[in-house]
Amino acid sequence: MTTDLSATSSEVVETNSLREITLFCAVLLVEIYSLAVSFGGPFFEVGYFLLVVISQTFAGAYIWAQLRQSDKTLPLPELLAMGFAIGSASAAISQLIIRDLLGIRLFLSPLVPIIGVAIWLVTKRDPQLPVKVTHATTNTLLWLLFPAPLAMMTYSMFLLPVFIAPLLLAIYIAQRKETLPKNLTINLFTALSLLMLAESIIQRISFVALTKTKIGIDPYADDIRFDVVHAIASAQWGISTNAELANQSYAYYKISFLWLAPITNFDSRSLLNLSVTVIPVFLITVAGASLWAITRRLSKHHMAAGIATILLFTQTNFRGDSEINLRSVWLLGTIYLLSAGVFYIKTINRDSIKNLAILFVIGFVIAGTRITLVPMMVALSFLPNDGDNQINRKFLITRLQQLTVISLGVVIAIFIFTRGENSTLFNSVFLSS
Repeated sequence: MTTDLSATSSEVVETNSLREITLFCAVLLVEIYSLAVSFGGPFFEVGYFLLVVISQTFAGAYIWAQLRQSDKTLPLPELLAMGFAIGSASAAISQLIIRDLLGIRLFLSPLVPIIGVAIWLVTKRDPQLPVKVTHATTNTLLWLLFPAPLAMMTYSMFLLPVFIAPLLLAIYIAQRKETLPKNLTINLFTALSLLMLAESIIQRISFVALTKTKIGIDPYADDIRFDVVHAIASAQWGISTNAELANQSYAYYKISFLWLAPITNFDSRSLLNLSVTVIPVFLITVAGASLWAITRRLSKHHMAAGIATILLFTQTNFRGDSEINLRSVWLLGTIYLLSAGVFYIKTINRDSIKNLAILFVIGFVIAGTRITLVPMMVALSFLPNDGDNQINRKFLITRLQQLTVISLGVVIAIFIFTRGENSTLFNSVFLSS
């Protein structure tokens, strides 16, 4: 990986071809799939899950490209991160409308963003992506390969000698021999894929042979399974239902539940195995891309963005206050928070009706996902951005208007997800926040 910090906003950024973009995404998918199966993920169910979330990500990426078409170019990690955030949030809100407002029990919500974009593409004369894609390069890809194995290493130390170290060694040797191409090629894709598949097979054999755990991250997976059980209960019986206590509501993480349950509509064994294998690995990878995207927007440094993708997940290996939670509800909330930051940087000083509507949705989604992230969501709105940051009367009025819209989304989320006689008390929600 390049360690040159001299590249700043003046660096020349080339656009990438469809072939390079496809190879970039394919390598990430090979890693996610192989890591998930190495932890005992069911072969076909893992593939189905990835197919659904890839479709949602594609739909969301197209929407983000439409929103940011004035930029002309977008980095691929940002497009992937924002695409998943938009696609998954759209699916969750669709499930809320379909199940709790319309009373339809069919699991249609995962398909809503996909169908919406498909209709848009069919009706448009020019269905091409309205922006050019950049940073689909080898250097960027290599950074994004490390968040998942680094984070999962806390559950399997075999990943360090079996997965991480060989990958680092291969990169080092390729750079020393100057055989690592700048742009992705079929040969590089094949080499990386075969290396990761071989590493995952060794990881699986070692994991089963030398530990008592046969599936996933069992010793630490109770909270993850708890989230999935609540997700299924919310999807089946509505958001006012608690799977643990009759006639009581579990107020937190409802957006996560609404997104997760329709995708994981399997038998109980496959469901639990998915929850502790592919779901954390996939969300960690997307969170890494989100960290890359917001750091790149703030710093304009490729190296800084790369370091940001792995720095957070190295903390998963430290027990105590600095430990990072790998529950899907926590990871999804983190992705939404970072995606909100990317949106703020580009548009927070623009007071159009469209931007205000998106700010309302951001407040609703983040508060409905994890209420404790609300203060950080508000703080992110003061990040440096591309607009005029001069503090004057107009600036203050615009910012107050935007924060009011965000707060309205937060209040509506709290009202929807904590309503009812037996619901979690409002004061508990505010105390948590």
